[in-house]
Amino acid sequence: MTLKNIYLPQSISETDWGTFIAPEEKFHSYDNPYEIADIPIFSGYKAEFAPLRFRNALFDSVTEKIISQRNTITFEDQCSAKYYFDIFNVSQEVLPKINRIAEVGVYTGGASCIIAGCIEDTDTELDLIDVNKNFLRYSYERIRRLFPKAAARTRLFFGDLPTYVKKVMLDEQQRRYLIHHDASHTFNVVVRDLAALSFVKDSIYGLMIQDTHLRGGNINSFLFVDAALFAVFGDNMRYIELGVKFPQVTDPAFHYNEEGTYFNSNQAEGMFIPFAQIQFRYPHPSIKMECFFDE
Repeated sequence: MTLKNIYLPQSISETDWGTFIAPEEKFHSYDNPYEIADIPIFSGYKAEFAPLRFRNALFDSVTEKIISQRNTITFEDQCSAKYYFDIFNVSQEVLPKINRIAEVGVYTGGASCIIAGCIEDTDTELDLIDVNKNFLRYSYERIRRLFPKAAARTRLFFGDLPTYVKKVMLDEQQRRYLIHHDASHTFNVVVRDLAALSFVKDSIYGLMIQDTHLRGGNINSFLFVDAALFAVFGDNMRYIELGVKFPQVTDPAFHYNEEGTYFNSNQAEGMFIPFAQIQFRYPHPSIKMECFFDE
């Protein structure tokens, strides 16, 4: 079985798949654009930033703006406050060494707004990548209202990570990237995403990735982000832990998709992998980029 048989999203049939799309202008005129966004909100969870106050003045300023938006725009956070704090700190630390952050999987913009706030007063560019146009445009609208200077340097790419690698990163290798991945958590899809980065590895400073402690109660859900990382980078992969760790396995939460997701004990919510310290154990050097796509 070739890589192209593993995963191809249904959205690939749309004519603007694999292109940058424009923001949704009509979102601007709504106090709460959620009224027309056609986006599901599953839990309504909001990250609790109060315990992290006074650790970083810029982070406090960014999160205060995000909290103020809770009264006007409907959204859901799908990461812990600690995870947001950690990716903010990683991003801030590496900003002198990069000029673009690419975020893969945006949903309603939880991490997007954190990253945008981090780069607001810099020249760093932000590319949002998702297979759902509404997620892209909604996240952008939140950024536009909160961090307009960052929004002016933000692009919306309709596609998945391998397509972005092929259409953008291979042609813009003068850019130095930090990648944030919170897209599909299914093993095969994460492997495909990570393996695609092998073709542009010299352009990437590092990878931040979320839900490395996630599991699915449904045996067919295959939620193994951490396993995909070790499959691609090997069992001696070096990383920095991000986010929270739970002292014991959590109870399954039977969500809308009935996967019965839960979190492993004593395992970090996310990881930061500096690319200077890794090697790709997969794919084999003979595999070409074309193998990731239908002909």
